[in-house]
Amino acid sequence: MKRDEKRAVLRYPYGSRVSYTDLGHPIHPLDKAEVTAEILDLSNAGMRMRTKGRAPGKGTVLRMRISVPEIQAAVPTLAQVIWTKQEKADVCHVGLKFVVQ
Repeated sequence: MKRDEKRAVLRYPYGSRVSYTDLGHPIHPLDKAEVTAEILDLSNAGMRMRTKGRAPGKGTVLRMRISVPEIQAAVPTLAQVIWTKQEKADVCHVGLKFVVQ
């Protein structure tokens, strides 16, 4: 692990799709629209994804379906938004911690 690495678990590159539904935040309303994003890296504790449009807010819990193209399946899980970083005007990176492991 790198000295400047903050994570306890290393993430590995993983190029796949993920679909998510925003389950809301205590002070923000629930959004039932499903959104598709791209997974950039993944570990057993969390992941980073790239999404277009409005990014989910920090602290928000997402219901996710991670695509596994090799076996034509989608793995369901819950994840909480830990951080967001704007890449372009309409593209954002989102750091997530899995709630269900």
